[in-house]
Amino acid sequence: MSEDKKDNQWDDSTVMEQSPTPSAFGTPNAPQNAKTLVGAPPIQFPTQEPQAPQMPAPEAPQMPVVPPPPATTAPVAPPMPAPTPAPASAQLQSLVPSTSAPVPSGDGNGEWIEEGLYYQGPQPPHSEDWHMNDWVEIPHEHYIPISKSRLLQALWTFPKARDAGIKMKHFVELVEGIYHFHYHQTLNELKEDYEYFSPDGGEDLRKGLPEEQIIWRERRFLGNFLKAMTRGNFNPFSKHDYDRALEQNYLFDLSVDINWDVHDETMLDGFIEANKQDGHILEEELELDESLEEFLDFSDEMDRNMLLFYRGIDRDQTSGLFLLQKVDIFLSRILSLFVWPVQWIIERLRGDKEKAGIPSIGDAVSLLSFGLLNVQQGDDESSDEAARTTIFERRWLRRQNLQNQNIKLKNFLETSKLQEPTLDRVVCLFRLRPPEPPQLLDPIINRFSGVKKIIYSMIGKQEGTERDWSIHMKMFKSIPLADIEMLMPEKNVRMKSFDVTMLFLTGFAGIFALYKGLQQEDKTIIFVIIGVLFAYLIKLVLGYRRVRANYMARMTKELYHKSLDNDFGVLQYLVDTLEEQEFKEASLAYFFLWNEGRPMTEDELDAKIESFLKENFDDIEIDFEVDDALDKVIEKEGPQPHKHIPIVEVIDNPGGETLYKAKPIEEALRIMDEKWDNFYDYNEG
Repeated sequence: MSEDKKDNQWDDSTVMEQSPTPSAFGTPNAPQNAKTLVGAPPIQFPTQEPQAPQMPAPEAPQMPVVPPPPATTAPVAPPMPAPTPAPASAQLQSLVPSTSAPVPSGDGNGEWIEEGLYYQGPQPPHSEDWHMNDWVEIPHEHYIPISKSRLLQALWTFPKARDAGIKMKHFVELVEGIYHFHYHQTLNELKEDYEYFSPDGGEDLRKGLPEEQIIWRERRFLGNFLKAMTRGNFNPFSKHDYDRALEQNYLFDLSVDINWDVHDETMLDGFIEANKQDGHILEEELELDESLEEFLDFSDEMDRNMLLFYRGIDRDQTSGLFLLQKVDIFLSRILSLFVWPVQWIIERLRGDKEKAGIPSIGDAVSLLSFGLLNVQQGDDESSDEAARTTIFERRWLRRQNLQNQNIKLKNFLETSKLQEPTLDRVVCLFRLRPPEPPQLLDPIINRFSGVKKIIYSMIGKQEGTERDWSIHMKMFKSIPLADIEMLMPEKNVRMKSFDVTMLFLTGFAGIFALYKGLQQEDKTIIFVIIGVLFAYLIKLVLGYRRVRANYMARMTKELYHKSLDNDFGVLQYLVDTLEEQEFKEASLAYFFLWNEGRPMTEDELDAKIESFLKENFDDIEIDFEVDDALDKVIEKEGPQPHKHIPIVEVIDNPGGETLYKAKPIEEALRIMDEKWDNFYDYNEG
């Protein structure tokens, strides 16, 4: 870069034309699930607040990254005294805006965001009206769900940012450009490798390619995929998450069997084992404190058949009379009083994990109690208290469905309100076995997957002798936790255990009636009884098939509206969101240190940024990943990756916490400009 260019580049008197900035998208470094977001008292707000303007900013420019001309002097109201920090219990946030303010819970430990449904406090509320297992924690995630343009608009309201003028504009452009350059290579590698595994056209590229090279590309692709997921703040769907999903129903209340036999687990098996042989290099690159297998935490059912990640937790609510569903639940629970021993045996034989469970005598009595008897089951689950990394109090959401509500005669015709946690974005990656020609015994064998291999060995059929190298990727939005199984590619809807029990008892009654009728002289009664029982059997079977068809139609419709992208589109989304997330973290860390103009501790900076986001963006509460953000911008020794920007000084503080101070914006611009110039260091000769 020429000296003349450097002399004039950061001149405040230069008035630039308004120009748009690129957009992007993001992922976390080491995602944490709800188990890591519990515990110790929240960090208090710092007593000093940034000198934010106390009146609306001047008229916003057409594009958010372009500051007003430096010559413009807008009147600014005199600064007002900093507000007194609110107690943590008052810092409330609702994923769905509530029309009423939070009210005390009555136990002195927290407050209601929405009475009976959404709570904020150290532990979920206690009441005889619900089971403690109905409550799930809504963790504060690291992901910043705010667009880059809105964030920059909010930063421009600070007087220091407006005074910086064109320097602030160049700062935004350089940070954005550096991260775009760094992750552009990641995107290229992902696309280049995935081209060989795409379900559309990948087979032709693999022809004549040595298997060793295919495996090398497969493992590099999976490694880059995991980097994009973790650094974009996606969380692995853990065993705990899977178990909680299976505990209850929501809108889809039939039993669903996932056919994992169609999945090819050898892909993830080989990848994890290869990582172990390489000395766990991937854990270091992902900055994990545990092994890769412990981080992914596969459930027993899912095992290594699929990678499933999610980001963002919201809630879904729906209201209605649900008369048919209530009648079904009402009759099932009453009749279960008489057939529950047989139903229990059938469930054990089928290996059922019924979400609603076996209705007990207490359930049936409560239906007729007109609210006079409430059956309370289960014990309170005490939560582990671990170090919290956010200033906000824990949040709890009540899972409310028809199965865990006290449906009684007095409220049978009342509107029921259902609620379930939803996963805002879900990404799954898997490989399927090659399709096999249909065999005569397959429909029967597939019903008993536990003995499938034994049956195959008896008839001399080999399972999984071929391999399909194709890798499938899907992305969905707003998936209720209890309905996560509808995302799986191969699933079978099964009759409820109660319906199977009624079929069994009806058949047994028919055989018994036939036996007794044969002992009578008048055989006419035999045909009458058999005819009635046969008609009832037909009614049960046809009713099940009708319900199954309606269920599959609803599931198809839901997936049509909730499906966001497939295959290459998922990769583009992941890298875009990754760039934007990294940009937001680094920019916020530097900006608030620079705006404050003094050294700050990590906790002070963390609280400052989290309170800023809450105050300016609809009371949003996140757990800002301050340690990762500072790691991107502090000075370090030795070679650093392209994305590292050393624009923050580390100040040792003997006897106290480490302090961080932003370098002057002019120096920060020179550092980033030099880094950008050296990206392409070409020397001829």
